[in-house]
Amino acid sequence: EGVLRVGLGERRRCEQHGGGNKRRGKSGNEHVRSFFWKNRPAAPDKVYTIAVDAGQFIHHEGRLTAMLDFEFVALGDYHSDLAVLRLRNRMERIGDIETIYRQYAERSGLVVDPDRIRYHTAVHGVIVAMQLADNLGKPIAAMDYLQYSTFRAMWLRMTVESIAEINGWNAEVLHPPQPE
Repeated sequence: EGVLRVGLGERRRCEQHGGGNKRRGKSGNEHVRSFFWKNRPAAPDKVYTIAVDAGQFIHHEGRLTAMLDFEFVALGDYHSDLAVLRLRNRMERIGDIETIYRQYAERSGLVVDPDRIRYHTAVHGVIVAMQLADNLGKPIAAMDYLQYSTFRAMWLRMTVESIAEINGWNAEVLHPPQPE
């Protein structure tokens, strides 16, 4: 039970972002939280130190020299960090994600479970989208509103795609028409 609480800590982060309106019924956030709770993987056998905001690297001459942003470090499922790498890779090319996962497994000796990665991809995608919605609702002068709106749309799209993967939906992704 303790491992479950620590390993699925993202759910508590998700719950911090609003609930239902008593007059209108469940909010979209409540439906999302419900989906995550119903589809959560089994508790990990062991928890690990995770960055939560993984994938922020500094390179010099082809070598990793530093990693940044550890303010969210927690105990949890290592698939959480692997999922964040997957999300980041869509916006900032890190490399071939399958190669990264294979090398991670080889070097760590841990099993990389694609179902757990899908789950954590959806969870992190929606958490970031909700955090960005909070920022967009209270913009500051120095904020690039268009950039934050674009980031939010991208994170939501990745969340929906991961939920489709979790459910085995194989519908083709709609691509917007190209300008003439």
